[in-house]
Amino acid sequence: EKALEALDKIRDPSNPEYIPPTPTSPGVGLAGVLWSESSRGDAENDVVVWRDVCAIASDPDQPHDERLQLASQAGFRLVTGIPFNVRGTKGLVIYYCNPHADKRKLVNRPNERFMCSQAD
Repeated sequence: EKALEALDKIRDPSNPEYIPPTPTSPGVGLAGVLWSESSRGDAENDVVVWRDVCAIASDPDQPHDERLQLASQAGFRLVTGIPFNVRGTKGLVIYYCNPHADKRKLVNRPNERFMCSQAD
C-alpha cells in the first residue's frame, strides 16, 4: 500500500500530495544523476548503464530529492538515462526496468542499440 501511495504522489496530478517534476541541476535527483553520468561521453557509444534507484536514493552525498525518494519507495529499482540531441534540443529519455527482468537481455547489444536509437 505504501508503494502505491508513493507512486500516486509522483504520477497523479489530481492527488493533493502530488509532487510535480521540476527542472533539476546535473547530479541532483534521479534525472540529474543520470544526466551527469550520460554526459561523460559513454552514451555516444551506445553504452547503457543500469543504475539502482535505491542506491541513488540512499547515497549520503546525494542532495535530498523528494521525487527520487518516492520513486524508490514506489518500487522502482533499475533505471538508465539515454541522452538525445534533436536539432540542438538536448534531453534525456529515462527507461525504468522490471527488477526481475533477465539481466542478459538488458545488456544485450541489440537491445542497447534499440534503446539508444529510440532516444533520438
